[in-house]
Amino acid sequence: MASFEFLAIIIAGLGLAVSLVYYAMVINNQNKTRRLQMIQHIWEWISSEEGYLQLAELLKMQWSDLEDFNQKYGVHINQCNNTRISNGFANSNSDIGIHLTNSNNSIIEGNQINNNLGGMIITYDDDWSVIRHSINNSIIANTISNNNGFGLRLVWCYKHLIMNNDVYNNIEYGIHLLSGSNHTVIGNTANGHKTVLYTDHGSYYTSDQAGIYLESTIYNKILNNEVSDNEIGIKLHKSHNNTIDGNTGDVMDGIINIFLSNYNIISRNHGTDGLAGIKLHSSHYNVIMKNILMGMSLRGIDLDHSSYNEILNNTIYGDGSGVFLYSSSYNIISYNQIRTCYGCFYEQGGCLGNIFENNLCSENKCSNIFPIEILIIILSILAISVGGSGFGLFLMLRKRKRKRISMD
Repeated sequence: MASFEFLAIIIAGLGLAVSLVYYAMVINNQNKTRRLQMIQHIWEWISSEEGYLQLAELLKMQWSDLEDFNQKYGVHINQCNNTRISNGFANSNSDIGIHLTNSNNSIIEGNQINNNLGGMIITYDDDWSVIRHSINNSIIANTISNNNGFGLRLVWCYKHLIMNNDVYNNIEYGIHLLSGSNHTVIGNTANGHKTVLYTDHGSYYTSDQAGIYLESTIYNKILNNEVSDNEIGIKLHKSHNNTIDGNTGDVMDGIINIFLSNYNIISRNHGTDGLAGIKLHSSHYNVIMKNILMGMSLRGIDLDHSSYNEILNNTIYGDGSGVFLYSSSYNIISYNQIRTCYGCFYEQGGCLGNIFENNLCSENKCSNIFPIEILIIILSILAISVGGSGFGLFLMLRKRKRKRISMD
């Protein structure tokens, strides 16, 4: 039986090869270039290591395993331009849901990409010692959720539009831009990405996940996204010359965290109900302006070993400090409106040359955990309860004493 199936596969393969040759050489030459490109793509897939492994697995499997084979590999497109993937489902794969390599000018729109090892990745191809990048693709209105890894990841890509996607509850980052440049990320929701606990040879460590993560990437625009219910809303690491504008979110540890990143513009973002609003660590020459940070319990804007930044025209209301600087020098803090209870500005750790001017500062009395009015009410209730119980016990003992006297 197995030999019959193997013979059927060989016959089918020969039939496919003959059909391709006939299609390329006999039919009219109107679309000759496109046909030759298709044959080239098929040959490159077969001759690549990944294609060889997949083809070998396909030849070894039973016919009943075809559905499992499709679920394992999801949608994988290599070196294909002007492609459209729309209104499809890439769910419950043991690999990546949708994987594009070295593909340009394509549109991925309206797909459901859920419960995979990873959601969607677009990356480069470095076969034959030549790096071929993916350029100018559009990822629009997809739902990417509950994947056991990243939601959407771009690696060494350029000029992508990521718009109106709903990315939520993935184990790792929601939207991850790794290297590359000049992407526009606009109007997406990237919610529900929390701290992850990892184990490595018996050791435990955590990774604070973000709704949107920029890593070693430049000249991107992150505009009007919602980044709520994440550990970090938007995170930058070694990323420069980016514009982060008009994003909103309620997050645990900062709507925007900036690490080792310079020359970025952080403007008109609105963060609520977190430990800190905007945090900079070892980051310089950034402009932080016109942001609204409400209800921050620890710090509104936090600078740690960060110098030559401009903090301008921000609104900060909260229970913590307004602008906190630690070992940070030569920053300009101007035209900010701050209302807090632990000081509008605080410097620590050898700060030098910071300029504070034209700020509107209001320091309110910090709210107690138990305000005096509530404390009085609680004590009154306790007093009434204790007093009532004591009076009841007195009446019970008196009644027993009278009963004993009457019996005597």
